[in-house]
Parts: sequence; structure tokens; C-alpha cells
Amino acid sequence: MDSRPETSASCRMPILVPYWIAKVLQRNALHAKTVLDLPQLKKVCSLDDLALMLALNNNPERVTGLAGVSTELTDYWRTTSSRGLLEIEQLVPLYAGKLEERLFSDHEADANQVADENSLVGKAFELQMVEAPNSLSNVNLMVIHPGYFGGKHLGMCQRVAVREHLKQSYAFSSFSVLANNPLFAKYVANLAEPVQAL
Repeated sequence: MDSRPETSASCRMPILVPYWIAKVLQRNALHAKTVLDLPQLKKVCSLDDLALMLALNNNPERVTGLAGVSTELTDYWRTTSSRGLLEIEQLVPLYAGKLEERLFSDHEADANQVADENSLVGKAFELQMVEAPNSLSNVNLMVIHPGYFGGKHLGMCQRVAVREHLKQSYAFSSFSVLANNPLFAKYVANLAEPVQAL
């Protein structure tokens, strides 16, 4: 019997944070969970940066490899400022293609220096577990670095990102909760795929 505490009814999708948002928070000495608080985030980030972050979270397929899902970022932002969320949602179409240019382009030199899957953790992305405000659950923030999820290592990056998110989530959720997450089904499907040589 699994004795892990049930901290939420379901294992969540990771909330995706573009690297430039994480850098802004660091420069301003703000905690990572500030990304869940839209009014606080608007004090240090431009609206175009927030529109790109929302676009990334509304369609995380490029990072997870899983189509037809989104993260809960809009739920958190709606809770803290429904009017602010609406303002940013209206801006998202104006920035079509900008995520490709700023985050998914494979022109980064580091993207070609992947020794193995384990080297991607901390290089292609970083995971940070934070306690969500007004909630008993924890949230995985996944900071996405440029160049990795757009080049020749895309499939490997997606597999490792899904695996690491589930691994960290398992510390706070039972297996039965984890197994009901669509990312778990993606993880199992990934196991069945042949691994390509580097």
C-alpha cells in the first residue's frame, strides 16, 4: 500500500516558464511562485512576455509532446486577476511565431552539445516545485531554456521533461493519482518508442 499523502485530486501538468521570465524574477529577488500571481508578475514583466508565457502554457505540446491539453496557468491567473488575464489573452494572437523565434529555434550552440538524456536536466529545462497559493497542492514549474525543444533533440527533450515531471510529482502523489495523468500515458508510450542514437 502506498503511504504517500494525497496532496491533490490529480497530478497536474507542469506550468511552463520561459527562461527570460525566470531571469526577471531572479533579478528582482522574487520567489519562483510569483509566476502564479498575475498582478505581481505584471509589476516586473512586460505584457508581451506574459502573452508569450500564456501562449506556451495554452499549448505545451512542444515541450511535453502531448496534444490537446493545457496547463493550469490560466486558472491561477484568473484567480488573482481575471481582468488582467483577459488583457493578456487578447494580446496572444499578436505574438504568433515569437515563441518559435525566442524559445524553440535550434540556433543555440548548446543545443548541439547533448551527451545523454541526463545532461538535459538543468540544461534544457529546470524543475522547481512550489506551493501554490490558497491551495494544498504543489505545482511543478518547468523553466524552459532556448534551443533544445526545437532542434534535433526535440524528442529526447520531450521524453526527459515528461519523465522528470512525473518523477518529481510522485514524491507528492500516489501512483494511482499519477497514473490518471495524461502525461503518464505519454510516458508509457515514450517507453515503447525506439531510442535514436545521439
